Amino acid sequence: MFNSYFHLKFLVQELQEKIESKFITSAFTFAKRELHISISDGSDIYFCANNPLPFLTYQTRTPSPKDKVLLFKDIYRLQISKILLNRSDRQLLISFNNDNYYLLVSCYGTNGNVFLLDGKFAILESFRKTSTDKQSNHFQMSDFKSPDSISYDPESIENLILTYGDRSLEILLKNIMNKRLDKVFVNELFARTGLRSDKKCGELSGKEIELLNNTLKGMLDEIEAKNFYIYYGELPVFSLLKLSYLKNNDLKIFANCTTATNEFIKEYLKNFYFIEEKRNLIRIVEKYIAATQRKLLRQKQDLKNIKDPSTYKEWAETILANYHKVNRKADFVILPRLHNPAEKIKIPLIRGLTPNENAKRYFEKAKNIEKSREILKKTVIENENSLDNAKKLLQKLGSINSRKELKSVKKLIQNNYLPTVKLKEHHEKLPYQLISYKNWDILIGKSARDNDILTFKIARPNDFWFHAQNVPGSHVIVRNPNKRDSLPSEITKVAAGLAAFNSKDKSSKLVPVVYTKKKYVWKPKKSNPGIASYKFEKSIIVEPINPQAIQGKLS
Repeated sequence: MFNSYFHLKFLVQELQEKIESKFITSAFTFAKRELHISISDGSDIYFCANNPLPFLTYQTRTPSPKDKVLLFKDIYRLQISKILLNRSDRQLLISFNNDNYYLLVSCYGTNGNVFLLDGKFAILESFRKTSTDKQSNHFQMSDFKSPDSISYDPESIENLILTYGDRSLEILLKNIMNKRLDKVFVNELFARTGLRSDKKCGELSGKEIELLNNTLKGMLDEIEAKNFYIYYGELPVFSLLKLSYLKNNDLKIFANCTTATNEFIKEYLKNFYFIEEKRNLIRIVEKYIAATQRKLLRQKQDLKNIKDPSTYKEWAETILANYHKVNRKADFVILPRLHNPAEKIKIPLIRGLTPNENAKRYFEKAKNIEKSREILKKTVIENENSLDNAKKLLQKLGSINSRKELKSVKKLIQNNYLPTVKLKEHHEKLPYQLISYKNWDILIGKSARDNDILTFKIARPNDFWFHAQNVPGSHVIVRNPNKRDSLPSEITKVAAGLAAFNSKDKSSKLVPVVYTKKKYVWKPKKSNPGIASYKFEKSIIVEPINPQAIQGKLS
């Protein structure tokens, strides 16, 4: 019954007692889908719309995160007048300064939201941006009132039974009381009445309808006793009723709704994340078992399909025993079987090899097959042992009920049962070829686009830029970390030769090349990739130089 209408009703009653007439100091978020509304006494209204457990609760202390986003600044320092509850839905309304502003909190699970409204109920701001934000007339003041007991009319149940005669009893219960009855309430109702959930409403007898009415009335009266129950199990269950269908579970009873709410949130999240971690580890081991079983199946089949090495060994021995009968120019030879000379065997040969060489080849083949067989047998045994261990571990995992036990096997699973991923060696694709020549780094662009990247993103202002004159070609950059005014003549000739070789004129004997500092090179507007303009250039005529001809490291 957590986050149900009845739960919110008692939570609102306690909130009203705690924060009425106090002031809002701030509203902020520092985690996704979580909102904190800070009260002047240091307490906090905490709203969360996250899986696995959306909730609304009250805390005695407001958190103080280092980074946060402030919201709803219009209500800072405003006094809380009252807190109302929607008569038929999971919404509460906090009024400020006698209805000048409102905070509307919609507790719709992960679809929940908080809206700031003006005195006319128009939306000014919302915590989460949704299409609902634009529906300024979506809410009405008449929908809200102070939390009180729920009226129950047996006649309305009878009318609903007539209306839903062709529907199941479960559907009826989900639609009565304006959807106030949640799964826990309905399960308990079936447990107390003994009625089947799938029974058609039209099939209910008069006595069954009377039983249904009396049980519903009794359960609603029990809720008003304000006892709050937490039933402990794999995941805890929050209830405002004593649950007969969970009578064998451990139970804790609270007289305060807020205390019970905070205890339930803590226990639920702790258990949920324990269960999730346990399930993830179980999945890892199950995948390992399935993969190992498939692997074993293949290996056993491979073992079955391995040829008998004795055949190759016999061929080798037969060739050696009949050495003089084997023609090295033949593709095969037919010889008498050693242990039964009356029987002939046909032995394939490799043309051109001597009898000794052919025999040696078959001896090696027999040896390799035997070795492979032994390795495969050993691998099968190892995998069978691993499979047995994994099955035992899976059984142990299923019985683990504490974090301490889970932690003890988690490392074992992570180290031994996660799939081994062979990462392909990754080489970053560089836009240039790097040549190191006599401690000078020379960079050669690989394509038109790479030329742009090399010259305008990688090269530094004082580096030297080379290009074959008046023909398409690679940009060539010579690194100049010491910011020299000129390059040694040998380096100039080599860089120019590389620019010539990486140009359209590479087949010419001599090629004119221009060079200048990179800071005097620019990209003309709207020009194609690889196009550049330059100034203060010098010119040199050189022979093209193949990078592979340069002494030094190529990379």
